[in-house]
Amino acid sequence: MSDSPPIVVLHVDDDEDLLDLAATFLERESERLRLRTASSVADAREEVRKGGIDCIVCDHELGDANGLDFLETVRELRPELPFILFTSVGSEALASRAISAGVTDYFQKDVSSDQCAVLANRIEKAVHSYRTDDALREREEHYRTVVEGSHDAIYIYRDDRLTFVNQRACELTGYDADELCGMNVWSLLHPDDHDRVRDVVASRESGEHAVSIYEARFRTKDGETRHGDFSVRRTSYEGRPATIGSVRDVTDRKRTEDRLHALIEHSHDLIALVDESGVFRYHSPSIERFGYAPDEVVGDVSFEYVHPDDRPRVVETFHQVVDDADSYRTITYRFRRADGSWRYLETTGENRLDDPAVEGLVLNSRDVTGRKSGERTLEALHDVTRELMAAETTTAVSEIAVRAARDVLDLPMTSIWRYDDAAFRLAARTEEHYEARGGSETVPDPSAALDAFETGEAVVRRRNTTDDQSEALVPLGDRGVMAFGGERLDDIDVYYAQLLASNTAAALDRAEREDERKADQRELERQNERLEEFASVVSHDLRNPLNVAQGYLDMYRATGEDEHLDRIVRAHDRMAGIVEDVLTLARHGRTVSETEPVDGKAVTASAWASVETESATLDASWDSTVDADASRLQQLLENLFRNAVEHGGPDATVVVGELETGFYVEDDGPGVPPADRQTVFESGHSSDEGGTGFGLTIVEQIAEAHDWRVSLGESSAGGARFEFTGVERVDE
Repeated sequence: MSDSPPIVVLHVDDDEDLLDLAATFLERESERLRLRTASSVADAREEVRKGGIDCIVCDHELGDANGLDFLETVRELRPELPFILFTSVGSEALASRAISAGVTDYFQKDVSSDQCAVLANRIEKAVHSYRTDDALREREEHYRTVVEGSHDAIYIYRDDRLTFVNQRACELTGYDADELCGMNVWSLLHPDDHDRVRDVVASRESGEHAVSIYEARFRTKDGETRHGDFSVRRTSYEGRPATIGSVRDVTDRKRTEDRLHALIEHSHDLIALVDESGVFRYHSPSIERFGYAPDEVVGDVSFEYVHPDDRPRVVETFHQVVDDADSYRTITYRFRRADGSWRYLETTGENRLDDPAVEGLVLNSRDVTGRKSGERTLEALHDVTRELMAAETTTAVSEIAVRAARDVLDLPMTSIWRYDDAAFRLAARTEEHYEARGGSETVPDPSAALDAFETGEAVVRRRNTTDDQSEALVPLGDRGVMAFGGERLDDIDVYYAQLLASNTAAALDRAEREDERKADQRELERQNERLEEFASVVSHDLRNPLNVAQGYLDMYRATGEDEHLDRIVRAHDRMAGIVEDVLTLARHGRTVSETEPVDGKAVTASAWASVETESATLDASWDSTVDADASRLQQLLENLFRNAVEHGGPDATVVVGELETGFYVEDDGPGVPPADRQTVFESGHSSDEGGTGFGLTIVEQIAEAHDWRVSLGESSAGGARFEFTGVERVDE
């Protein structure tokens, strides 16, 4: 016997046969190894909490989680415990993720005597390193604490004298390490910052702050003054109390900030900062051109300076920006000067509430009073077009368009009507349109709207004979019409309306293509998920029984004992079942062929006759005729009957009955615990040692292909009850 202490190994795998086989091989290969096993992550966590484990060997694909998820738990409990990923799923991507996650070793699963000898050797080496490297690890951690993060200057001083500096400190100051070591730290700080930094030091040494973080200036060897962000705390160095600090050179950032401040202070545009209530918190000196001093307006509500007729629109736009993080809006309105006159301002507001350096809305305003009205409108429409083309959905495009008609063209009664199935349907409208129409969603003049849609020409009409309100119905290509309502629409109004409608139609086309592209992308992602699902079956669920069969074949060859042949036969039967179910999933998936009226009682009897039910009993009272794919429905019932007999035993009773909107299948077996009722439909899930884990997956996919809903509960006898609803009857 070896004098070396034993090594306790926790082997985690969801295949009990594989665990038994691996334990036999590993303990035979090394007399030091003592195997504990766990078939689920929950059991494995409990084993780790018990303690006494020297190494973990874990599969990646587990029933209730995966190996890397379990590694996170292990690192919380035992940060340095050796962890070997022993998996049949071999890929560069997984290996990369495993290494990044901190596994000790990555080993391709192949349970044979030769491979287990290699695995035993790696376990012993990993545990030896774990047991002997603690002191070295502590020294390395201390070293990394001092020198890592070389982007910052790192230094240690005692009694105001530097005792250690890293290379970055030399680069920032221009001194070499020999010159810096022994130098008084205060000689490097700018004299004007000494008093402030001494107050910071006093606060830290009094215990008020464990770490001091502050900004200060330092001087280089050639006399240049630079700005630094300092972080300083107490430490121990060479067995004595000392102070460790880091400094990052922020000189370029400070210079940029100073330049930006100068630009703002001298900008011809008005630059303001308001809080989420609309109160001025800052205003640039350019406000003086309007007769105000910057400090005079700070603290005032900004809306008080807006013309009363424009104020509701400005307030609404303001709240849109507040509610949408990182958004911005541009709006034109009238602003009151100190002498009471009004000027037109074009303001762009940007939401920076979440930016800790700003915590408000930044407003950039320009006086556009002297611009011709048409120029202002065209520029505003140009801005709107950019916003339209950036919108990602047809709904967003429609909302932007009606808002622009109201805010830019001053046409508050605007709506968009989509034409499909020979009828106009409302797509978007302004609040004014909603209030005036009393919430009605019917196009006011269908014949005029249809005329505009079919001819491709705008139709202008009086809304009624009692006032001056008129309406322009402008086509949106083959999508519908856009209705603009306002007071006494003239040719210019119609021209702008047509321009906006044309840009809206183009944006709708682009958004619809984007919707189709995203739909195609989602379908591609679903297809990839299905491919990955099948790959997982081949790489994990099928490989495990294959490894078991190969392992017991080795045992049979070594011992000649016939009992190993029985284990091989069971493994082959399991593989055959998996292959059959995977082919079913691959061939049919979530599709059905043409549906037809199917008699419930007849298809139930046919399915029962197709399954080995031994002495089980069928109680069928489902006699409705439903619209379904007969062969897929029979397959669904066959899988449920087979599942009931496998879990309920040869004398099980299976009931197929009527529901108001479908049917149910229940049995008197052991049932399914509530916590497991969602996972039983997942591919590869099985509570039976010989099961393939795909029977209920096929059931769920057949139901989804018919647009039925399936739920799992408990039968009156305590067994499983599967309910299928949303089933269309054809006999009513």
